[in-house]
Amino acid sequence: GFGIRLSIAMMFGCVPVIIQDHVVQPLEDVLPYVEFTLRVPKADIPRLVAILRAVPEPELRRLRLGMAKHYRAFYWEPEHGGRAYNWTVAALHK
Repeated sequence: GFGIRLSIAMMFGCVPVIIQDHVVQPLEDVLPYVEFTLRVPKADIPRLVAILRAVPEPELRRLRLGMAKHYRAFYWEPEHGGRAYNWTVAALHK
């Protein structure tokens, strides 16, 4: 399930890799996860290293730009630029 790992990965500049089939991520109805995460089906875990190594550099750049655009949605502290509260409210209004 969702934990703090996605936020920590983004904080360190790592593209989050989601390995959860048929699981909706928090705020997925309002945040474009495709812009800042990689999804790998559970069945592909044995090939995970090869899959990650095969991600082209332009795709990694695109994902990192997406992380830079959306990472604040996972931080609650407004004094540090956190916007999680705002995104949560937006999701509740949908």
